[in-house]
Amino acid sequence: MNRRSFEVAVSVFAFSVFAELLCIRILSGSVIAWLRHPHRLLLLLSMIIVNLLNAATALYFSARAVRAEINLQLQKRKQKEMGAYLSHHLRNALSVIQDAAFLTRDERTIQMCDEAVMRIVSVLVSSEAGLRDPTDALFLQSQESPHR
Repeated sequence: MNRRSFEVAVSVFAFSVFAELLCIRILSGSVIAWLRHPHRLLLLLSMIIVNLLNAATALYFSARAVRAEINLQLQKRKQKEMGAYLSHHLRNALSVIQDAAFLTRDERTIQMCDEAVMRIVSVLVSSEAGLRDPTDALFLQSQESPHR
């Protein structure tokens, strides 16, 4: 458990007990006088137990939220590292291919290689931007600009 989850649980418990004691004070005067009636101490203990259960539930859900937040941050970091890794190695490989095509001095081969490199770079850029398909970027651009 982390500190924030524990603070949430303590806050839920403290607020619930305070609200119940305040209601007893407002409705019947003195809390001590209210406790003198038969079975009221048992009622107060049962309310405190219910508040402990509420605090435990708040602790559980708060801890899960913190864990989910940490997992999301780790996933984003891994995705960013994977994108950087792929981008670096693919760009190096593509530059070798472009150099090889340039050395052939065949204009058609150079053009085909340049087009392939541009498509691959487009896929890399779109995946880093979170798009699954490069045509999604074209679709989004067409949605942003009004029809002419």
